[in-house]
Amino acid sequence: MDKDAKGNDLLDLVREKGKQPIRLYLDSGTAGKSQDCAPQTRAMAELLMKSGYKDDNDLMHYEDEGAEHNEKAWRTRLEKPLLFLFGN
Repeated sequence: MDKDAKGNDLLDLVREKGKQPIRLYLDSGTAGKSQDCAPQTRAMAELLMKSGYKDDNDLMHYEDEGAEHNEKAWRTRLEKPLLFLFGN
């Protein structure tokens, strides 16, 4: 995970700030050399849940098994973040 000028990453930011009044959608595939960062995304989802976010309420984490990091893969699951963030 990338670090800022102080050497902190996004996990550090969540640990410092805790739960915020926002809804979050996290998404990754599992294919490719870096697995589309699926392990890091899983770690972030777990930390957010420990910080007070509730699954399918203000947090949705979706992992697409075998999907790559590209527009074709994103297109197949586009309705998930749109419905979670904007739909009923």
